[in-house]
Amino acid sequence: MSLKLYFSPGACSFVPHVLLETSGADYEPLMVKLHKGEQYGDEYKAINPRSQVPVLQAEGQVITQIPAICQYLDMAFPQAQFLPTVPLARAKALETLSWMNNTVHPTFTHIFMPQKYSDQAEVQAQVRLLPYRSTANWWESCKAWSSKPPSTVGRGWQAPISAPWMPMP
Repeated sequence: MSLKLYFSPGACSFVPHVLLETSGADYEPLMVKLHKGEQYGDEYKAINPRSQVPVLQAEGQVITQIPAICQYLDMAFPQAQFLPTVPLARAKALETLSWMNNTVHPTFTHIFMPQKYSDQAEVQAQVRLLPYRSTANWWESCKAWSSKPPSTVGRGWQAPISAPWMPMP
């Protein structure tokens, strides 16, 4: 199986990067320098027209979006037990992964990349403040979820698939 992971340090591509390392898979890591705008170049846009990381190339196909990549890796490397096998536990794990991917992660774009929303410095300063208003209760949710023993989230599940996203004190 030929695998290539297009990633960027410090980006959400960290999640599939961790899973690939954990699986022991033979893969080729290919760094995309977001700070230099490489994701907007014709070469990268030919791989992912959305100009985002991560991208996993597997079996001659491009897979984008973390939930899809994580599910693929779970099925390709079942011995790693990235996701629970019990249907309800699997759904709950994917629910948390999707929440991290679709709600938590994009919110931090306001802090680290306010220029995506405005080219005016005073507006960027206001944009940076927005996440602090909406994330106060998120940390408690993350702490509560991550403190559950594996037996409550699914038989055979070794570690929360969204753990790489959870900065815990």
